[in-house]
Amino acid sequence: MKNSCKRPGCRFAVATGMQCDNCKGWFHEACTDLTSTAYNRLSKSDQKWASVSSSRESPNPSGRNLVGSKAKTRSARAGLQFHVGRVHRLLRKGNYAERVGAGALVYLAAVLEYPAAEVLELAGNAARDNKKTRIIPRHLQLAIRNDED
Repeated sequence: MKNSCKRPGCRFAVATGMQCDNCKGWFHEACTDLTSTAYNRLSKSDQKWASVSSSRESPNPSGRNLVGSKAKTRSARAGLQFHVGRVHRLLRKGNYAERVGAGALVYLAAVLEYPAAEVLELAGNAARDNKKTRIIPRHLQLAIRNDED
């Protein structure tokens, strides 16, 4: 079952997993954005279709939006900059334990990230004090030496 998105030069299939006929890519939200004048020109059934297709609800009963959704990394879920996956790999390869819990990975990544962020912030302040935009090893040394914590 195919419908067009009513944007000039772009048609896409509404069914889950179908491809955009115009750009040959997967469903993208830009196809469903309609201006108010274009929306008012549509028939009632097309207006209903446009409002349903542009909603963020998942068409899939499992709850996962199969079209246009990207996998979220464990670091992004935890709100960290350090790679939780890399910490997991290093713990597995390091022969520390036979099994590693999922929470331990996130906790260790957060523990490693905190002092790194502190030192980086102090080094950035030292670089700014010296009217530089790039941190050099001297700025790191000054940051660590002048920090009372």
